[in-house]
Amino acid sequence: MRYGRDGTLTAKPLEETPADLIARDLMPGETLIWADKPAAPRRYAWAAWPVAAFGFPFFSFAAFWTYLASSSLRNGNTDGVDGVFSVVFPMFGIPFLLVGAGLMLTPFYAWWLATRTIFGLTDKRLIIGKRAHGGSIRSWTYDRVTSIRRDGGASDTDIGDVFFVEATKGPADDRSVEKIGFIGITNPKAVAQEIQKRLDRLKSPSPLQSR
Repeated sequence: MRYGRDGTLTAKPLEETPADLIARDLMPGETLIWADKPAAPRRYAWAAWPVAAFGFPFFSFAAFWTYLASSSLRNGNTDGVDGVFSVVFPMFGIPFLLVGAGLMLTPFYAWWLATRTIFGLTDKRLIIGKRAHGGSIRSWTYDRVTSIRRDGGASDTDIGDVFFVEATKGPADDRSVEKIGFIGITNPKAVAQEIQKRLDRLKSPSPLQSR
């Protein structure tokens, strides 16, 4: 409860659930089966630590270079052409400092993005939504599922991951595999079983086709 501008007591609006947010993007005749959000955003942060580990030496070298480049400026040499050079030259290190800082902050950004991620499973699609940077929705129909892999989450209360698409990206001589799925969810075993059930229905012929 809270007081409004006119002094009256009003009900505080409830935060929308993942099911509410996914329901906005359902197609006509589409049924929502399951919706949730990451129960462990720290999994996203831990996955980004290799990038941050690279950012530490990158930032340190950029800071050291900028410090050396600013030696003339720190010594008070600001007159004439040399003075202009002593001011401008250290500025070339600023972009590298910003890049290094961005790399080091990647785990925190990944955690923040995870808190704004929602997952959905319908009778037609698998959905991953982002409530950040204006919002975005990505979805995959069941015929685009390449494989189902569950990591962790043996019991109903455990947290784990369910991957359903493995996409290759990059040039032919340096390809990498991108694993797409629901990361850090509760009871991933049940979610994986539901996806498999939908795939089995897709592969099995209808009664009309089997005649």
